[in-house]
Amino acid sequence: MRLAPYRIHLALIMRVEAVPRGYGTDHRAWLTPWSADRITAQLRLLDGPAAP
Repeated sequence: MRLAPYRIHLALIMRVEAVPRGYGTDHRAWLTPWSADRITAQLRLLDGPAAP
C-alpha cells in the first residue's frame, strides 16, 4: 500500500505530459484507459480495510 500514491502520481504524470510532449493519437488512445485502470486499482487499494 505504500507504493499506491507513487503509482497514482506516475500514471497522472504520464497522462498529463502526453499533450505537451506531442504524443500521437495512438499513444493517447492507449494511455487513457491504461492510466485510468492503474489509478482506479491503486485507489481501491488505498480505500481497502485498514490494517489492525
